[in-house]
Amino acid sequence: YKRVADGIVSLYQRTGLFHGYSFNSWSDMVIYDEGFLRDWLESSQTSLYYSLQVLPDTQRKDDAYAALDDDFKSMFGLDEESEADGSSASCNLEAGFCAACAE
Repeated sequence: YKRVADGIVSLYQRTGLFHGYSFNSWSDMVIYDEGFLRDWLESSQTSLYYSLQVLPDTQRKDDAYAALDDDFKSMFGLDEESEADGSSASCNLEAGFCAACAE
């Protein structure tokens, strides 16, 4: 895949048609190490779009503390519900719509 992409970039550069190109790379298919960086810097590529794999709960919108482990939560008292103001940190999805998330 990379050899073909390098060839396409070289062809575009020689013809003067090179514009708005980015090489796509996914961390489940590539190991980002010194060898990758060396190969990248020696190639004709000029732009890299990369996608890193994350744990399933990392990007949850309904719980800001989802990515933190329980030890971290309890260390700072984040596991205690705030009852003083009567607010809830989670969405009320019983109504079928969350005004905070617009979902």
